[in-house]
Amino acid sequence: MWCSCHLPPAGTTARVSAQKVRTDSSTQKCKQLFHIKQKAEFLATDPLLNCYLALADGRILRYDSAGLLTAEFGNFNFGAAACIDLSRPLRPLIFYRDFAQVIALDTRLTELASLDLRDAGLAQCTALARARDRGLWAYEANQGILYKLDEQGKILLQSDPLDLQLDLSRLYFTQIRVSNHYLLLWAPGEGVALFDAFGQFLKFVKLENVRAIQTLDDDHFLLSGAEELLFYEVEEGVFQTLLLPCGPFEMLQAEIQENRFYLLQEEKIIVLLLSNM
Repeated sequence: MWCSCHLPPAGTTARVSAQKVRTDSSTQKCKQLFHIKQKAEFLATDPLLNCYLALADGRILRYDSAGLLTAEFGNFNFGAAACIDLSRPLRPLIFYRDFAQVIALDTRLTELASLDLRDAGLAQCTALARARDRGLWAYEANQGILYKLDEQGKILLQSDPLDLQLDLSRLYFTQIRVSNHYLLLWAPGEGVALFDAFGQFLKFVKLENVRAIQTLDDDHFLLSGAEELLFYEVEEGVFQTLLLPCGPFEMLQAEIQENRFYLLQEEKIIVLLLSNM
């Protein structure tokens, strides 16, 4: 596909400027900075231009802005990570869906704290992300309820059961993305359930071909699919295709940080610089 403008598994809530990226492709060009030879399940990036890779064997690798490996974390008791939340870049949060576990790391990727969501009654939590106030948002699939928790796992508030609004038999929510005023709960192949900042359900937006979602600045999200990259402006409900003269590239996932594009391929990650001609 032609590099245009995607979301992850996880896991990430990196903040970038939508205005910087949304430019006329005729005035810009792409340059490859470096590539990382590594097979990964998904990637996540932060505003410090670090790139985190989640591997199938459970390891988390961090590469710096020059593509050098700077840290590694592995908790092999919980298998592969489902999400890496980097909304606090110096405090990565790792979610292990199969075991309902959350682990907070420090700058060296050393474990700081852990939380067993089963203790909060959320044994079937399938999606998790940090809230803007350092709490957590968690979706419990058996109950069909979105919860807000504090960092110790105490429930602070909850949504109404989603089966009152949606047919949950065909929706498997795997990711949460948080912006200033909204929260997106994503079911791959189907779409996103949109909530306000207090966890109240607003509507369901159909998104059939999206592969990943990244939170941009304010209330903009970046959607990456097999054939295109889209900006989603929540307030206006508008989708805008982003076209960049970088392709063609085969892409499983992409994220944007400032003027960098991180493209996940089968066996490597390509990092591109978008600059004025």
